[in-house]
Amino acid sequence: MFLFLRSITNLLETELNNTYVKSLEISGNIARDYESGFFMPPNKQVEYVCQELTKDKKLSEEWAEQFSVQATYSHDPFQEYKYKAHSIFLADINNEVFSNGLYVDNLKKMEKKCFDIL
Repeated sequence: MFLFLRSITNLLETELNNTYVKSLEISGNIARDYESGFFMPPNKQVEYVCQELTKDKKLSEEWAEQFSVQATYSHDPFQEYKYKAHSIFLADINNEVFSNGLYVDNLKKMEKKCFDIL
């Protein structure tokens, strides 16, 4: 199983132009990892993954926000100024940095079309 996962990681790194891939083992070995997929509470899994990702400088520093769609959604409510200053998508589309009337108009058009369909 481990060799299969390692080959998938290698394939992704190669095919995606040396993209950094982080593969995590949740429970210390393959057998326990498999069991954890069924029996470990999801919040405990998420907590562990967050701890591991935080330890990895390649993923815990801001550069990840430039390459990962999911990272653009990072919003620390205790560091609002950082979120607004460095967000490359969400703060803009939500009109949190400056108000863009075009976004509002387009959203209204979309809402109207959705209601017309219903």
